[in-house]
Amino acid sequence: MSGREVSKVFFTRAALLILLVSGAFSCYYPTRQVDLFLEEGLEEVEKALKPLPKGWSYGKQGLSKTQQVGSVRVEILKEPPEGNFPQESTSTSWKRVFEKTLSILPYAPRTSFLDPTLSIEEAPPSSLVLYPLDTIQLPYKALRVRGLAPDDQGYPYLGRVVLRISVPLPSDSPPDTTGRESLRVLIQWAESIPPLSEEKLFWIGAVGDLLPARGVETLLLQGERGIAQVFGDTLSVLQKQDLLLGNLEGPLTTRGTPIIKTYTFRFPPPVLEALKKAGFRYLSLTNNHVMDYGKEGLLDTLQAFITFGMGTSGIGRSLEEARKPWKFMVPGGRPIYILSMGAYPPEKSGFDGRREASAGIDRPGILWASEENMESLKESYPPGGINILMVHGGYEWQFFPHRAQVDLYRGFIDRGVDIVFGSHPHVVQGMEAYRGKLIFYSLGNFLFPGMDETLGGEESVIVSCGVYKGKVRYLEVYPVRLQGTTVRLDPSSKTVHRFYQLSKALRERYP
Repeated sequence: MSGREVSKVFFTRAALLILLVSGAFSCYYPTRQVDLFLEEGLEEVEKALKPLPKGWSYGKQGLSKTQQVGSVRVEILKEPPEGNFPQESTSTSWKRVFEKTLSILPYAPRTSFLDPTLSIEEAPPSSLVLYPLDTIQLPYKALRVRGLAPDDQGYPYLGRVVLRISVPLPSDSPPDTTGRESLRVLIQWAESIPPLSEEKLFWIGAVGDLLPARGVETLLLQGERGIAQVFGDTLSVLQKQDLLLGNLEGPLTTRGTPIIKTYTFRFPPPVLEALKKAGFRYLSLTNNHVMDYGKEGLLDTLQAFITFGMGTSGIGRSLEEARKPWKFMVPGGRPIYILSMGAYPPEKSGFDGRREASAGIDRPGILWASEENMESLKESYPPGGINILMVHGGYEWQFFPHRAQVDLYRGFIDRGVDIVFGSHPHVVQGMEAYRGKLIFYSLGNFLFPGMDETLGGEESVIVSCGVYKGKVRYLEVYPVRLQGTTVRLDPSSKTVHRFYQLSKALRERYP
């Protein structure tokens, strides 16, 4: 479909129109008054326009965007990509005297976030309408174009935000000296406006449970060759994320005594270096296994994370330390703050994480999802960033979260979290868009040998969230399948179909 077939309703030209109203005795140049108009999404432009040049002021009442009153017109508008949109006719009664690009503005097609489509080649015709990327919000998601996103070289749909000054074509009355000087001052002011800071699209990836044991650790410690053998073709997805998260199901230690419970795990600390080479930058530890080797194992784990430069949070030598989020800066983007919490039920063996693993004033442990710690989230996350919470909770081997789990995870969003990633059920559960934010209830097992005789235990997904200007715009789901000590991308549609079916059913079950 050509650009000229794109519906005209979706590319509003005027994002901001400033009309300079002429005085009673001036044909060319205005009185020094500006009427300001802003379209949603360009609020930062108003800040760039202030202060006005000396002698100018904002008018008290705005004029209609469709009016063309006055002798000088100043516009700040979203200009669609050249050649992909039918162009609006330009009035012949106006002459452009100044134009400046303030920023690049990507456009993209969109679809429902519950549509598994990733790229425009697979999309239905209705998705060929293009939208400014900063207007695409949940429950919609942006689509790639021929496999490309706006951060890829060759992406075809890049518009811009421009500042433009126009004057009427010559009339019977020539401009006077005062009018010419007034226009010169206005253009100087426009030239001095700095380009808007451009935020880059960045990608946050997440996987489910990681168990580098039962032979996996031996492979990982063999270096690059072993890492490639374990992760295979999933590395192409893992390593293209700007930030990759996962849940490490146990402590990193060679000492300590195992506590009494059904399963206890521990891993040699150097596997952390291998996981970092695979692409991981943050691993959650607020699970039911981090205390498997007691306080010694937990403290060794904290030291290993420092030694190998891996991020974590929600765990510490005290409650105060456990409440501190981990910060990650993406160049050209906003800061990302991540916390992890435990919310899993007591085990059949009698192990109770709330009682035996939660951090106290002077007690090492994990951040538990108590009401007190829930309320502290509001103070834990600094303003102005992307807030992520990884939570280990829910019941194992259940394909749907229970009512209390849904209420808890939605409560995280109510307290300022932008994305919730869940783990612990060992199977894939659905996702939902709640109040414009994302909740993934469980991503299943990502690297967890010994699941071959379980129902759904070998099916998992990698999720990738494309964030732009503080909100999730892209949502991509890659199905994977566990094969003993390895994990591979799943070429069949079975796993991804199950994931989206669970998500749609989740919306019906918990509206």
